[in-house]
Amino acid sequence: MDNPLKEYEFAKIMDKVDQAVHNNKCTHTDFYTENEIVEIKKFLAKENISNFEIVGVVDEPAREIIVFYPQKFTKEIVDKFIHSTLKILRISLPKELSYSHSEYLGGIMKTGIKREKLGDIIVVDNAADVIILDEVSKILVDNLGSLTRFNKAHIAVYDINYVFQKKVEFEDVLVNVASNRLDNIVGELAHVSRGKAEEIINEGRVFINNVNEFKDSKKIIINDIITIRGKGKFIFEEEMGKTRSDRLKLRFKKYI
Repeated sequence: MDNPLKEYEFAKIMDKVDQAVHNNKCTHTDFYTENEIVEIKKFLAKENISNFEIVGVVDEPAREIIVFYPQKFTKEIVDKFIHSTLKILRISLPKELSYSHSEYLGGIMKTGIKREKLGDIIVVDNAADVIILDEVSKILVDNLGSLTRFNKAHIAVYDINYVFQKKVEFEDVLVNVASNRLDNIVGELAHVSRGKAEEIINEGRVFINNVNEFKDSKKIIINDIITIRGKGKFIFEEEMGKTRSDRLKLRFKKYI
């Protein structure tokens, strides 16, 4: 089974909560993935903690931080803290260059910055905006230009108000299944046998609406979002009737 967070992560989160309460100040975590955020929200609800805000900057963020604040703090105070904590690192390349998301990430990681200090990376033409914690901004500005892939780039830090927004694109995926059970659908979406699909589910590699799902027979309904680690993310859009062999015809949208 795949547990997104270890126990010590929850201890770190509670430490941030305690700092906010006892020191009368805003605190923040590092970046967490979508699946980790789901687990953290459950944990915070169980602990009856409500003075927090989840921040990802872009629409449909893949990574977000959590900001904790004292009860008496106004939204203006919290927003000011968020703007001082999160920044945009913009890497602008010469017109003749173009890098992928992984090439930008790989270059940044060469500076020694840990992945949890970085949020989403939005690539637009020959530039990228990287959501970062302000604490690493100086290190990145001072060191990225020394890397071969970025030695001709213009690198600067901006307020999060100026971030590029991600362009979300999809492709249609049509599948025929015996039923809308999870194992049937995972098998078709991942292009594997039903037995292998069951294995993928049991290994904790499947999420329904960002929640880890281990039940093979789980019924999938319209608008469910299925994430299969290593295979992609899909939205169940439509049931399109049946084939001549009485199999269900389903249409999904795959994030690309």
